Amino acid sequence: PVVARTAVGSLARSFTLPIELSGVTLTINGAAAGLKFVSQRQIVFVVPPGLSAAAAGTTYPIVINNNGTVLRGNVTLVPA
Repeated sequence: PVVARTAVGSLARSFTLPIELSGVTLTINGAAAGLKFVSQRQIVFVVPPGLSAAAAGTTYPIVINNNGTVLRGNVTLVPA
């Protein structure tokens, strides 16, 4: 089980948000995402800088590691 946690950003860190929170990590196309919040059913994250997206959307592989349990899938990024 995941213990719900909310992160606080800091400009003093090289990553302004943590890349691990409550034992959970998330990568998109191999790049670590900053985690803002994790709970049993939700992960709020910030897309890693440098990932581009086409107007129609670009699909990237996503990997979630929840305390050793690995989930793989895809995520589609659309520019805003």
